Amino acid sequence: MRTYSRPIMLLTLSLLVSGSIAVAAPIYPGNILVIGQTEIGEYTAAGVLVQSITVPWPGGGTRPINERLRDSVALPDGRIAVFNGTFSPWLSVYDSHSGGWDHRTFAGWSTANSARAGGITAIGQRVIASDERTSGAGVPSGMVRFDLDSGATSRFETERGRQDVNIGLDGKLYALGTGTDPITEVYVFDPISLTRERTILLNFPVSASGIAANAGGELYITENGTSSIHHFAKDGEPIRTILTPGTSPNDIDIAPDGRVIFSTQTSGAFITDESFESIRLLTNVPLEEYVSFASYVPEPSSLALLTSLALAWRRAHRMSHR
Repeated sequence: MRTYSRPIMLLTLSLLVSGSIAVAAPIYPGNILVIGQTEIGEYTAAGVLVQSITVPWPGGGTRPINERLRDSVALPDGRIAVFNGTFSPWLSVYDSHSGGWDHRTFAGWSTANSARAGGITAIGQRVIASDERTSGAGVPSGMVRFDLDSGATSRFETERGRQDVNIGLDGKLYALGTGTDPITEVYVFDPISLTRERTILLNFPVSASGIAANAGGELYITENGTSSIHHFAKDGEPIRTILTPGTSPNDIDIAPDGRVIFSTQTSGAFITDESFESIRLLTNVPLEEYVSFASYVPEPSSLALLTSLALAWRRAHRMSHR
């Protein structure tokens, strides 16, 4: 375990108490990450905003108008990986313990300038992002894997673009293709070897936006321009169509405990479970179009413990002076 000298600890405590430095707050397991235009909001399941994290534009200068935030995924070690941009995106990785950022990119990686494009998922420290065929420098397509441990980056499945990707609760990588709209196929991969295991033929075509899969391999696909989420069996046979409160449902995610979150382009983000019998508004700010669960368990450290004690002292100090 790392230790800190008494002078450093006292300096840190002094700065925290005085409010002279910003304190990074680890994401709480099971909370919900909602992506806005330029920031990530962490919400409880009750819809309470815990914190907002502004995502910087690493390209230098002001963020270009089309280079908006897209999807995000929480990693097991307390970091958050963000699909940051459109035609010239960055993988921006936020350390929720330290508040620091790390940015990396890859030649030819891009996505369409669409509210429903640009997906990201992860298995361990390997982050996988969709890659669409766009004009200019972003001609290559497929999927891009960033290994945050080794620093290696590679593109795979290059014969067509991908719009959304998701690691299902069954441990498989699911991908929505582009090039045809509506789509009739979903592709399933081994997320470690990156080999394609099978292709699921959907019984009826869907103008798809996002995809998630439960532990049994059943699919939930959001449909653009409608108020529908389609539930498919593992073999692509339709099970039911679920009507959503808002139109143009976009992103969707399923937690191991059965909770489901989805976002709409008109009415904000919603939380429910796989029955979809009770759908509750999580946040009503429109254009918060990408959602994910924070499911990792943070590792405490001496500095994190010190930070929490200092914050507790500050709260108690303020209450005593009211």
